Amino acid sequence: MTIHNAPASSFTFLSACAEAATQFTDLSLAPAGDTLVSWYWDFNLASPGTDTSALQNPTHTYILPGTYTVSLTTKTEHGCSDTKTMPLQVWNKPTAHFKYTASPCANGLVQFQDSSWSYQATVTSWNWEFEPYQYGTGQNPTHSYYAVDSCYDVKLMITDLRGCVDTLIKPVCVPPQLTATFTYQQACFSQPMTFSPAAHTTACSGLPDHLQLEFWRSRFGESEQQHPETSFAYLFRSRILYHQLHHHRHVRLPGNGLPVRAGACSACGCVLL
Repeated sequence: MTIHNAPASSFTFLSACAEAATQFTDLSLAPAGDTLVSWYWDFNLASPGTDTSALQNPTHTYILPGTYTVSLTTKTEHGCSDTKTMPLQVWNKPTAHFKYTASPCANGLVQFQDSSWSYQATVTSWNWEFEPYQYGTGQNPTHSYYAVDSCYDVKLMITDLRGCVDTLIKPVCVPPQLTATFTYQQACFSQPMTFSPAAHTTACSGLPDHLQLEFWRSRFGESEQQHPETSFAYLFRSRILYHQLHHHRHVRLPGNGLPVRAGACSACGCVLL
């Protein structure tokens, strides 16, 4: 009668994260002159038929974080077996999240603000896809979009210090440039003429179609004035100015403090019609 030696079951695994596949690698050894013929994995779940595997190097996805007991039983061609049991800590996956700032005054430049987080860990890397084939890294990047008045699906993939990953795809809408117009009441020379400004953008920007002005500036010749009112009257004292009107409006959107000068380039780079 021949007595055969048992194998030595052993395995390792990469970091385990909830909702992500964990890779298990068999490190078992067969005794000299023998061969391993089967592997039986038990991933310690309460769902029969879904928590086992017969592959040599399987993957398994744990939905919930926690501590699990994983076992591997190997068998040789002579029927000898061995079981190895190891604890497995499955970590919470991080949560990817971001906000963004897109202004009609930014010429397509969008500022992204990361607000991702990880339970009992820190986020260590950020990978962005702003639009097809346009990528970036860093926690709070900026990106300039060539086509404004459009929406883009922006992807953010984060990784925490345990190697756990989460991905978020979120639409980002880039507003068109702000446009400013004015109307006036026709008047004869030497009589005050009333001007009323208005600022407009499109609904795609997420701003109202008609924006309330906080203040505006007018320039007639070399004289420039700032007006808190929604309209004002101007008395032309020169027939040349009356016929050659140079009217620039300087508007400020409520709440965001971004100045825009109509008909000229402002501090934020807008050129309005």
